[in-house]
Amino acid sequence: MRRRSLLVVGLLGLTGVAAVAATSIMSLLPPGGAVSGWGVLAGADRKGCTAKDFYGMYDGAAPDMMQAGIVAAGERIYQRGSKRLTVDIYRFKTTGQAQAYYGRRKAEIARSRAFEAAGDRNSGVARAIGGRTYVSYQWRHKCCCTMSVNGNSAAEKAALVSFAGYVSKRIAAQP
Repeated sequence: MRRRSLLVVGLLGLTGVAAVAATSIMSLLPPGGAVSGWGVLAGADRKGCTAKDFYGMYDGAAPDMMQAGIVAAGERIYQRGSKRLTVDIYRFKTTGQAQAYYGRRKAEIARSRAFEAAGDRNSGVARAIGGRTYVSYQWRHKCCCTMSVNGNSAAEKAALVSFAGYVSKRIAAQP
């Protein structure tokens, strides 16, 4: 009886940890209005920290994401007029996993139009234009972030830079 009680308490504890991980990942994303002119698209937030959640959010990419070490993910879509900007943030088990994931994503866009990248041993950011979309990838600590906005003008790039700065500061403030 005592073992069963400990098992139940242990499972409840793990469930609580998973729920906290998914909830806290969303706190790293800007609220509506944090970036001038951009509001949150109502009802579009998604978050998860289980295999079922990841399949619901990312479908066929879920196995690769879990194998890469992702333990929590969140997505928020912002809107300014007809423009939409999507931010996906992932928390990994280790900083090395986050950096490796960023490195793979960066390599995917390295030959794209207007590619630029900067970073050091603690963080990195890469941006490029892919067709009619501006994309940005960044990592810091155990987190990696993917952003995209429909459009490829200087205004869309400026929005990505603003969102990336906000997220980077939030990640840096985490214990």
